[in-house]
Amino acid sequence: VCGTTYTYRLTATLVGGGQSVANAVSVLTQSTLPPPAPLVVASFDVQNRVVVTATPGQGTAFAAGGQLAISRQGGAGALAYPPLPTGKAGVPSRTVRDSTALATLLAAPPCYAATLRDTCGNVSVASASSCPALLTATAADAEGLTAQLRWSAFQGPAGAGASYRVLSIGADGTVLTTSAPTTALTYFDPTPPADRQVLRYRIEASGAGLPAGTVSYANVAGFARRAQLVVPTAFTPNGDGLNDVLELKGRYLQNFTFIVVDRNGQQVFRATDRSQTWDGTINGHAPVNAAYVWRLDLQGEDGQTLRQTGTVTILK
Repeated sequence: VCGTTYTYRLTATLVGGGQSVANAVSVLTQSTLPPPAPLVVASFDVQNRVVVTATPGQGTAFAAGGQLAISRQGGAGALAYPPLPTGKAGVPSRTVRDSTALATLLAAPPCYAATLRDTCGNVSVASASSCPALLTATAADAEGLTAQLRWSAFQGPAGAGASYRVLSIGADGTVLTTSAPTTALTYFDPTPPADRQVLRYRIEASGAGLPAGTVSYANVAGFARRAQLVVPTAFTPNGDGLNDVLELKGRYLQNFTFIVVDRNGQQVFRATDRSQTWDGTINGHAPVNAAYVWRLDLQGEDGQTLRQTGTVTILK
C-alpha cells in the first residue's frame, strides 16, 4: 500500500536448532502509479435526495490514508463536495447527498463522478459518470384512474444498457406492486391501486455496468386523485328492501366526517366510516318524510381538505 512503512528481518536457522537474527530494515513504499478509478452510483432516496455512493474500482475496500473527491455536473451547476477520507474501518464505501430541489434536477438532470487520491499523492482518472433516472408521473385520464410514467435514461459505469422496473409505493416507501423488467423509458399503468388517493412511483434501474445486486432508484413521483362522495337525492326507508338506507359511496373516502341535519339544524345522523348507513330514524323514532341537509368534511391523503354539501329527501 502506497505510503506505508514495511519492516523486514532475516532469521537464519543453524545446524543443531540455533537461530541468528539479522538487523531489521524498514522500507517506505513510494509510487507514481495512479490508483484505480472508483465506481460511482447515483440514486434517489425516498425523500428525493440524490445519494452518491463511491466504492473501490478494485478490491473490497479503499486503502487507508487516501481521499475521495466527488463532484456533480449539471443539475444546479457544477459542484465539488469536500474530500472524503478513505480506509475507515468497517466502511467499504463513502457517500454524499445532494439535497437540491427536485424541480431543479428535473429541469437540468445531474451526473456525478469521483477521483481517488492515494497516500503518495497519485490521483486516479475520473470515474465513469453516474446519472440517476428522473421520473415524472401524470394522470392518463380525467379521473386519474390510470397513470402515465416517463423517465430519463439511467447512466451507469458502462453508459447505456439499463433495465428498469416500475415500483408502486405507499406513503412510507413500502413497495405495493412491481412491474416486469423493461428497457423502455415510458410506462402506462392501467390499474393503479384502487384504494390509494395519492399514487406514488419509483423506477429501479439495474445493468449498465452496475455490479450484480446493485440498483439505482429514480425519484419518487406521483399525483393526487380527487376524492369524491356520491349521495342519492332520496331514499325510501319503507322496509321493501330497496333503497331502505342512506349509503355513502364514492372514491378515496378516508378520514372524513359526514353529518345530516334536519330543517331545524339538529344533527340526526353522523358517520366517520363509509360502512355506516342511516335508516332514517331519529333518536329511535320512525323516519319522517322531509328534506335533510348533509355535509362532508374530508382530509385527503394529499393533506388537502374537501367539503361537499347537498340535500337528501326521505320518501315513503
